[in-house]
Amino acid sequence: MPTTRKYTFDVDTKRYLNRVNTYRLLNGLPNIANADAVDIDNFIIGLKDLGIWGSGEIWLMSNKYNVGAGQSVCSLLDSTKMGIAVGNIVWEIDGIRSTGLGNPPPYIQLLNTKKTNYFTRNIISIFIRNALTLEEVYLLTSNYNLGFASPSGEGFFFSNLFQWGVSLNRTTLSQTVNNNQRVCLSSALNFNQAYSFRNGASKNTTTRVAFPIADTNNIRCMAMQGGSLNDRGLNGTMSLAADFDKALDDSTQLSFYNLCKATIGKTLGLP
Repeated sequence: MPTTRKYTFDVDTKRYLNRVNTYRLLNGLPNIANADAVDIDNFIIGLKDLGIWGSGEIWLMSNKYNVGAGQSVCSLLDSTKMGIAVGNIVWEIDGIRSTGLGNPPPYIQLLNTKKTNYFTRNIISIFIRNALTLEEVYLLTSNYNLGFASPSGEGFFFSNLFQWGVSLNRTTLSQTVNNNQRVCLSSALNFNQAYSFRNGASKNTTTRVAFPIADTNNIRCMAMQGGSLNDRGLNGTMSLAADFDKALDDSTQLSFYNLCKATIGKTLGLP
């Protein structure tokens, strides 16, 4: 009689599933389904194959890959880098949904992501823009720094890296994102160079004076960091956030994007 081989998860997948399923139990939800756990496992194995596992942190925000309810968002590697949701966020299969409205709008604070004295970094986000708001945001460490924003609801997303000493503006990037469009945007810093990528493809490179950076805040997803712009946020859904300590090269940017499409983003309809 033939025997059925039991699927064996990577040890880091097991650690993540144990943490997430503990929260899901507290929220009255079942454990992550086996098919979804396999997606996570293939994603983690792929990160290791690319040589970028352990080089940063990633947050998967689909309700089938994370806690699925409540205000906590588990990080993939380091349990001290939890996400904390503030306001009326909604967990959906595509990710965490916000209206982008309010003062502040709903947002997610990524704990222990504030860094000092760094010359290299790479942030990546996969999100869905549902409708225009006054200032659309995906990831910021301070207002208009380390992330993408769309001024006055124009639908252009551009990398504002003022603290990095450069702004990769919307004119050169042509990062138009339409309603209900899925997109993966990436900003990379490598000493005196700053790069931008869309869906794994390079869009812009610019030169800056190399100097060490010190963040003013932890990363905030989907909303500004307060002050006079505290009412600005993203009307959309955040599917993934990533924060790497190093700048990923061109081939790794594309490989990371394709890995997401094949595993934890395969139902998102990314181009």
